[in-house]
Amino acid sequence: NIANAGAPDRAKAINAASESIVSGRLVVIPTETVYGLAGSAATSEAPDLLSAIPGGAPRPFAWHIHSLELLREIMRPSFPVHRRLLNRLLPGPVTFQIDLSSIKLGRIRERAGAAPGTIDDHGVLAIRIPDHPVAREILESAWKRGHPVVAQGAAGLGAAWADASRVPTNWQPGTATGGLSVVVDAGPTRYRRPSTTIRLLADGGYRIVAEGALEARMVRKQLERTVLFVCTGNTCRSPMAAAIARHLAAELPPGVTTRFISGGTAADAGSPASNETIAAIESLGIDAGSLQTHRSRELTRQMLAEAEVVFAMTAAHARAAMSIDPSAADKIRILDPEGRDVPDPIGGSREVYTRTAERLKDLIQRRLRELDA
Repeated sequence: NIANAGAPDRAKAINAASESIVSGRLVVIPTETVYGLAGSAATSEAPDLLSAIPGGAPRPFAWHIHSLELLREIMRPSFPVHRRLLNRLLPGPVTFQIDLSSIKLGRIRERAGAAPGTIDDHGVLAIRIPDHPVAREILESAWKRGHPVVAQGAAGLGAAWADASRVPTNWQPGTATGGLSVVVDAGPTRYRRPSTTIRLLADGGYRIVAEGALEARMVRKQLERTVLFVCTGNTCRSPMAAAIARHLAAELPPGVTTRFISGGTAADAGSPASNETIAAIESLGIDAGSLQTHRSRELTRQMLAEAEVVFAMTAAHARAAMSIDPSAADKIRILDPEGRDVPDPIGGSREVYTRTAERLKDLIQRRLRELDA
C-alpha cells in the first residue's frame, strides 16, 4: 500500500506500473471512484486483453488522460455546452463519451499515438481524467514514454473494487487468468462508486448515460452560472450593470443559463434604484422593469460564494469583496478589462448617468464575450 509510503516507494510503484503498461501488460490502478484495469492504447494488445475479460464492459474503453490541458490541446471541443462540461467536471468522477466525425477521431488518434479502435468505437471517443494523484502520475509517466492509457473500471467487470484487496485472486500478478504484472494499492477510493457517464452529442447537447459517483443534478448545475456586479450602495452602477447584462444575455452561447445579480459593499438594504439610473437604462432602449422593483443588498460572503465571476466597478470594490471572502479572490475582477474604475454617477446630471450606462454597456459586452461557456 503506497497511500502512506515515502517518496522512494511511491516513485518505485508508479514506475513499475508505467513500465508494465509500456510493455503491453495490464495493471490495476486506483482512481477516486473504483480501481480499474489499465493498459496501453498504442497497440491493440492491451485493449484486446480487456475485451477478452468475461463480463467486461464493451468498447470504447475510456482513454485516461493525466491533465485537462492535454485534453484541450488534443480535442479542442467546438460546442459551448461541451466545453463547459469538460472544463467544469474534469478532473473528476466522470467518463465522457463524445460523438465525433471520423476525420476528427483520426486526428485525435494520431496526436494521441493510439491504435485504431482503442480509444474510440463507431464514432465515439471515450475519455476520463481521474482526480487521483497516483493515477495521474502513472498516466503521465506512460504518456511521456509514448503510450496513451485505456482503462476499464472494476464496476464494468461486475465488481466494485473500492480498495485493492478486492482484486480477485485469479487476477493477482503471476496467475494464469489475468496475467497482471502490477497492482498499485493506494488505499480505499474516495467515492467507492463507478464514474458517471455523460454522452456529448453531435448536435452540441448532452445526455447522462449512467449516474454514478456524480449525481445527475450536479451535472445539470454546471450549466447554470451566476454573474455578480458590485458597487458601493447598490442603487446606481451595479443594478444598472445587471439590467444591461440581462438585456445582452441573448448574445451568450445557448445551453447555459446565466443569472445576473448585484450588491453593494456599503449598501443600506432595501433602497430602490435611483430615478436617474432607471432613466439612463431606458435611454439605451433597455427594459428597466427589473430596476423598478430593485432593492439594494449588502454584499455578503454567500453572494460571493454563489457567483461564478464577480465584476467590481472599481479597484476599491474588488479589495472590499476580497476582504469579505479571500477565497473568492480568483473570480473577482474589475469590470473594465484595462483596470480603470467606473466612477460613481451619484449626484450627477442625467447626462452623467447616461454616459455611465453607455460605458457599462460597452464593458459588459466585452466581458460577456470572455465568459467561457
